[in-house]
Amino acid sequence: MTIQPVGAPPFYEAVLDDEAGERVHLIWHGQRIVPGVDAGVTLRVEGTLSQQDRRPVVFDPHYEILPPRGGEG
Repeated sequence: MTIQPVGAPPFYEAVLDDEAGERVHLIWHGQRIVPGVDAGVTLRVEGTLSQQDRRPVVFDPHYEILPPRGGEG
């Protein structure tokens, strides 16, 4: 996760490791936090996959927090 300094335009970034073993950067503009999106949380995301600085990025994705694997929690 990346959180910008107070004076910078706000955005929140998280890195998602997908089921194929690829890393996708998720960036929400205009937000310093995204409720429920923390390290170790399993997400299902939907959005348009783009490239930024040669890395896969989804801007402002819709997301769903999934239960932990194995049905615990």
